[in-house]
Amino acid sequence: MSRPQRSPIGLLVLPLLVFAAVHTAAFAQPINVLIVLDASGSMYLKLDDGQYRITAAKDALSQFVARLPDAPDLNVGLRVYGANLVAVEEGACEDSELVEPVTGFDRDGLMQTIRDTQPKGATPIAYSLELAADDLREAEGRKVIVLVTDGAESCGGDLRAAVERLTAEGFDVDVRIIGFALSDFAIASFDGLGRFESTNSAAELADALARAADVAPSDHLVTVRLARGGEPVTQGASVRFVDAVDGSSSALGLQADGSFTAELPAGNYRAVIDDATVPTSLTVGGLPVTPDGDNTFTFELDTVEVVLTVDPTDPLAGATVEVAFQGAPGVGGSFLTIVPTDAGDDVVLDRVPVSGASGLGQVRTPGEPGELEARYHARVAEGGTRVVGRSPAFASLPIEASVNAPDEIPAGTTFDVPWQGPNNDGDYLTIVPTGTRDGTRAGNWTATNRGNPATLTAPAEPGQYEVRYILREGHTTIARVVVTVR
Repeated sequence: MSRPQRSPIGLLVLPLLVFAAVHTAAFAQPINVLIVLDASGSMYLKLDDGQYRITAAKDALSQFVARLPDAPDLNVGLRVYGANLVAVEEGACEDSELVEPVTGFDRDGLMQTIRDTQPKGATPIAYSLELAADDLREAEGRKVIVLVTDGAESCGGDLRAAVERLTAEGFDVDVRIIGFALSDFAIASFDGLGRFESTNSAAELADALARAADVAPSDHLVTVRLARGGEPVTQGASVRFVDAVDGSSSALGLQADGSFTAELPAGNYRAVIDDATVPTSLTVGGLPVTPDGDNTFTFELDTVEVVLTVDPTDPLAGATVEVAFQGAPGVGGSFLTIVPTDAGDDVVLDRVPVSGASGLGQVRTPGEPGELEARYHARVAEGGTRVVGRSPAFASLPIEASVNAPDEIPAGTTFDVPWQGPNNDGDYLTIVPTGTRDGTRAGNWTATNRGNPATLTAPAEPGQYEVRYILREGHTTIARVVVTVR
């Protein structure tokens, strides 16, 4: 099946009675599931365990989709918000797109789209829920909305009113909210909308999704064949499949015909191949094991070395650099990314599609300074990717930034904020309660490109607040000052 290219995570609005039978292969009536996926810029922030939210969320949601049953009456669609426009751009609060209609179940297409989605913009939750009603209005049978977000509404929408409108459309009112790396502000915004379960890792999120949907993974035969120069490899190699969510590892046994096999639960995996002829393991990520697939994979052990060069080699954190590549296999679906040198090969941040044997790509560096490398990911036939090129390590530099504001500000009044910073497209200033988690765009804000000094409006509620300079890349705070609103 072809895999279309299209342009996490934490609130799950899920009618439990609807999904109680999803682990079976037949339903009393059609079930229509619409996943509404958050692609806001804060997904590039890290969890407390150091894992990037975007990596953890994609792994957990891909596993959820991989484990859904192959049933003729199951229709699954996908709506994504925040993937097309930066949060400060005009129209960002209407950036919500139905990328997969709720017609049939294209499991491969859904998983590929989840992997390809790049966080970018705002969090128009209420607006997306209103559109979700239209997406499902003509569907026959039961209707389910799965809303996945790592933050609160950022566009002024009324989430409670949106849920009430869905109820009026006949949607089941039994909802469960699963928080993924949510701030206290976000948690409070969802209060009263359903039962709440907090998660802060890929494993916790995957477990919560499985509990809410009552999806029990079934075991399936996985077969791997290795080749070098077109000839089978049966000696001097071993194969492991590592669960992308919980990290558990399963060795595949060598069979008489030279293949490697194991019975594994449906899910999202990376293959690790150790070859006696090379000193390092080959890792292939993003491999689905599914109820409706043949789950047979062939991996070529020939070494491909794509040469990568980065310019400049001393960029500021969050800046865009030029990555040149030579000697690429030219496989469709390949891409460039820049990540910390100690990040696993499954970590993908800003990604730029590439084609041909050589070329250039404009790739954004992470929002935090550190030692980095550019990587070339080549698509493999089964849908995963392998790293076949790395640039020499280079270091991004800290950004000099500052914000200034009065020590005390009358509630509800405007005030000037002189600032210093890179003024990238998408950078902005905001005022939030002291202690608000990075990536939360609550309250008043303004883009830096609207002028210096900027103008903000103090909140109506007295208390301690921070004025922050937020870098577009990862919604990283690079300067802050404490103010008192009285």
